[in-house]
Amino acid sequence: MDVRLHTISTPSPYGLHINSGSRRYISPCGEAVKVPRGDFGAGADLPVDLLGRLRSDRVMLLPAPPRRPGTNGRPRKHGRELALSDPAACPDPQVTTSTATTRYGTAVAAAWDRVHPRLTRRVGWLDHDGPLPVIEGTLIRLQVDYLPGDRDPKPVWLW
Repeated sequence: MDVRLHTISTPSPYGLHINSGSRRYISPCGEAVKVPRGDFGAGADLPVDLLGRLRSDRVMLLPAPPRRPGTNGRPRKHGRELALSDPAACPDPQVTTSTATTRYGTAVAAAWDRVHPRLTRRVGWLDHDGPLPVIEGTLIRLQVDYLPGDRDPKPVWLW
């Protein structure tokens, strides 16, 4: 789904509508690969939050820790890694909520703020001049106890 966000002014099939209000809108993207470029690119000045699903083998990064006074050298751009394939190794989420459902058991949503991917000069960043930006967002993990049909529930990661 390649949508030029700045041209949308009427309801669209992508679930996005922009009008002259102060509300923000959520636009779902098929893949989170497109989220950083859209958030940094043409749609950065619009009241739109992009939401994409991440693969469970991705590695995201926390913000760099504060710099100690008197430290020499270049400041760090990235902090601790968050390997989505190993949720037990992830730090405690900043926000957690859960609700009991009849179809899925307990549904738990956990969130980490200011998480970012490590960008590389591939695909959408080939023509970017200067150092690659650090684009932070909120990482959300959705987990349920069970799925209909005795299927094994895997977490869904959104960013």
